[in-house]
This record gives sequence, structure tokens and C-alpha cells, in this order.
Amino acid sequence: MNEPTMDTLARRLDKVERENRWLKRVGVAALAVIAGVVLMGQSLASKGFTAFVAEEFVLRDASGRIRGVLSVVGDEPHLVLYDKDKKLRFGIRAAADKVSLVLNGKGEKSGVILTVAGDTAKLLIDDKDGNTRTEIGLRSDGTPILRLYDKGRKLRAGLGVDGDGSVNLLLADTKKGHAELIVQQGGLPGLRFVDKDLNVRIGLVLTDLGPALRMADKDGKVIWSAP
Repeated sequence: MNEPTMDTLARRLDKVERENRWLKRVGVAALAVIAGVVLMGQSLASKGFTAFVAEEFVLRDASGRIRGVLSVVGDEPHLVLYDKDKKLRFGIRAAADKVSLVLNGKGEKSGVILTVAGDTAKLLIDDKDGNTRTEIGLRSDGTPILRLYDKGRKLRAGLGVDGDGSVNLLLADTKKGHAELIVQQGGLPGLRFVDKDLNVRIGLVLTDLGPALRMADKDGKVIWSAP
């Protein structure tokens, strides 16, 4: 093999120097970008910003399936989480006048819905078919209620406190009416039977003067009373 001449060595050295200058420029630029990102992060952190800003964040698992979405729809922020079968398991929405929280079982079977709007709050418990079976609420006047429904979404039992302080217990039939046990604010109990058209047909109350009984027809007209 021939030994390199002086011209060949000079050309090689010039090429090496050019490559070194190019690498230096690239390195300096990379360091500048990294330094800029670090300084920007420090600047944002000093101002209280510690996260990236975007209109939507999507969370995917190792298989690429969407497992969560954080987004803003209109002016309402939403957060939803899905299981591996793309079924909704958790969701929360904050509207201007209401906040809603949803918790679902596997396959979206049964679930809990909690809503708070103004001075009212409501908790609904649904069965595997999506029918509301239990309702717990707080009215705007601060009085609580409890309602139980059958699978046909018909009210079967209820417990509540009225605004005047009286307590009432309701036991309902799906077609023929319901019975109500009432304890008035003064502690005096009462019992009444209501038909399917919500007419009080029999009422029994305990007053300061003793018990009183009243019976009415289907139009609500009293047909008998004592005393």
C-alpha cells in the first residue's frame, strides 16, 4: 500500500476539521435548545405553572386503547376513564350550574350518579339494566328524601322530611295507590291511604283532642268522618 502524500493528508485534515466544525455547531444548537427548554420550565414553574397546557389529553394503554380523556367541551371540563373493553367506568363534568359524577360497574352494569346543582344534591343508584332503584336527595330547602323504585321505575317506598318538620313514610303499590305514615312536627302521628289518582281515601290522625278518622270517595269528597 502506498504511503499517503502530503496533499492527501492535507485534504483529510481539512475534511476532519470541517466535520468537527459542523458537529460543534450542531452541539451548540442542541445545547441552546435544551437550555431554552430548561429555562422556560423554570420560568413557568416560578410563575406557578407546572404542567403542559392543551384543550385535550388522551390516555392510552400499552395496546394503544384509549383509557382516559381529559377535555374541555364548550366551557365545561370533562374527565372520563374507560376499562379495557371501552366501557365507561368513571366520569366527571363541571358545568356552570351543576357538577356530575358517574361511577359504573364492569361493562357499565349498575352504577352511581351524583349531581350537585345550586343548593340541591342527588344520588342515584342504578341496577344492571340502567333503571334507577334508589334515590337519595337534598332539596333546596335543606330537607332530605329517600326513594326506592322497582325494576319498572315505579316508586315503591319513600322517606322524607317536609319543610314544616314533619316526617313521612310512603309505601306504594304500582297500580292501586299507596299508604303514608306521617309524624307531624309536634310529634302527633297520622296515617292516610291514597289511591292511584293521588286522592286521599282514608285518613287517620291523632290530634290534641284525640284520634280523628275521615273517609272520602274517588273524587275526594268526604263521605264519613269521626268525630
